[in-house]
Amino acid sequence: MSKGIPVFLMVGILVMSSGIARALPTAGNSTGYGESVSLTGALSVSSPQQPVATGTAPAPYSNSNNVASLSVPGVLSTGIILVNASSDVNGVNSPRQSSADATVNDLLLVIAPLLSISATSVQSTALVSGDYSAFSTTGTTTIVGALVNGTPVPVNPAANTVLLNLGGIIVTANEQSYLADGLPAASCAGAVASCKLIVNAIHIQFINAVLGLGLLNGDVFVSHSDAYLQASPVPEPTTAALLGLGLVGLLVSRRSSR
Repeated sequence: MSKGIPVFLMVGILVMSSGIARALPTAGNSTGYGESVSLTGALSVSSPQQPVATGTAPAPYSNSNNVASLSVPGVLSTGIILVNASSDVNGVNSPRQSSADATVNDLLLVIAPLLSISATSVQSTALVSGDYSAFSTTGTTTIVGALVNGTPVPVNPAANTVLLNLGGIIVTANEQSYLADGLPAASCAGAVASCKLIVNAIHIQFINAVLGLGLLNGDVFVSHSDAYLQASPVPEPTTAALLGLGLVGLLVSRRSSR
């Protein structure tokens, strides 16, 4: 009788060896910026995302940016803005992370007579960590000494807290949203291969708001952070595979004795 291992048994071993116990974070990116303005209609103002810190891994990165002050005429002014972005994704098979944060100091936003927002500081953070099907996310917003049309704002508002919704103006604090495998989702829970967390400390929407003799539309973002992590499953031997190899050894031993 042949001492070789039957083909069907080898196939069985390969199948049993395909269990997934770990994952490999393959990519990470993150971005933090201080402000972004896009308004049309009765007030037409556009300001790009600035200042910006961003990066894409691998290789790992840690990037920062800042400005001493910033002004968008007719909309807002600030003091010092600090932004950071980092990721430690390096191709090594272990949990990794991506993160970003943005801090805007001495914010004054006035679109008279519709809206007035002031704050000593406005900060957002976004963190995504973990690996395949085991992502963890943390998003925070801290707003110090803030008033919206004269009403105080909580220092640490809950996610997606609506501070004002009146006359086509919606002001949301700690706005948080997710992309799981590239699609909008309530979270990144479950068997997903990629996760993105987006945090806006303050998001202002104008939807046909009456300003003078016209209508105002558009968005203003203050203190934005987002973080993204992608991972791929990595096969490795399982207990079932080791048991299969043991059975093969026993079979070969018996055939040799015959």
